[in-house]
Amino acid sequence: MDRCLLLLGLTLMAGCGYVGEPLPPALNIPERISDLDGVQRGGEIVLRFTPSLMSTDSLPLKTLQGFELRAGPKGEGEFDLWQWAAGAEKFSIEYKSGAPIEHRLQAKGWEGREIIFAVRALGPTGRGGDWSNLLILNVTKALPKPSPLTFKGDVKGVYLTWKSEPLPPGAGWRVWRRGEEDTESTLLGLASDPSWLDTTAVMGRKYSYWVQAALPLGERQAESEPGEILSIVFRDEFPPAPPRGLNAIAGLNGVELAWERNTEEDLAGYQVYRALEDGPLEKLGDPVALPAASDTAAVAGRRYRYAVAAVDTAGNASKPGEAVEIVAPQKP
Repeated sequence: MDRCLLLLGLTLMAGCGYVGEPLPPALNIPERISDLDGVQRGGEIVLRFTPSLMSTDSLPLKTLQGFELRAGPKGEGEFDLWQWAAGAEKFSIEYKSGAPIEHRLQAKGWEGREIIFAVRALGPTGRGGDWSNLLILNVTKALPKPSPLTFKGDVKGVYLTWKSEPLPPGAGWRVWRRGEEDTESTLLGLASDPSWLDTTAVMGRKYSYWVQAALPLGERQAESEPGEILSIVFRDEFPPAPPRGLNAIAGLNGVELAWERNTEEDLAGYQVYRALEDGPLEKLGDPVALPAASDTAAVAGRRYRYAVAAVDTAGNASKPGEAVEIVAPQKP
């Protein structure tokens, strides 16, 4: 009888899949956030961090209840994290799927002070994880947002100007640019005055520019809200310089003209103009590539004025240079 009961018990244990002692319940405590970062932008503190859906038991979590944020000054004496957290301002942040999380706080009331920030995730049952890395920001008065940009084409590049309220000592303006084929904006530099000449811009291309005030504060920088984006096409609308040194002499078959060569890299040629006596200057034939031309149609004994303009590859023409006069010679 006892032998039968023992066999029956072993059979039941095998049928239930018994493999050992039962496991303790999962704690569902989220992993510690380790990438808390932020910046003062205008009158706000912008915080970012990446939550984890893993528990301290290395088990996946289906969701998070939210986040608990603390913010406040260090206080007196030796710093104790939990003591500081108990006295700091408390903020609740809603969990939304996807990462990273961005949260904004008003900086008003913290100006002129060093403020510490820390955050922790709350698990599905509300149990909080460890506090994140500490973020320390020197909060200052909000930097003014720059006015909309204005653009003026220049042969040397794109010349930008803007207006702004006065900045505190040490502050300047970041100048950003994004080309039509770029995936991110590029920081061109820090301007100390409200203007910038972008000498790296390429004619014919489209660019978007924006500026932002910035003030170094310790290892970080406070910044203003970004100014409005200005999108432009940097077109070549810059004519060459008027040719110089025009000379006119009598030739065997008419009037011979010569002048100094222009040095522009995009020079295409020269347009010669002629006027009969005191009449208006008119184009004389098609543009020429070299700094010389002949007027074989000049009538002997008549007084003529000549002038020359330079033309570039984009079709921009200079004003005619200084005119010269000559009486057309008799032809042999």
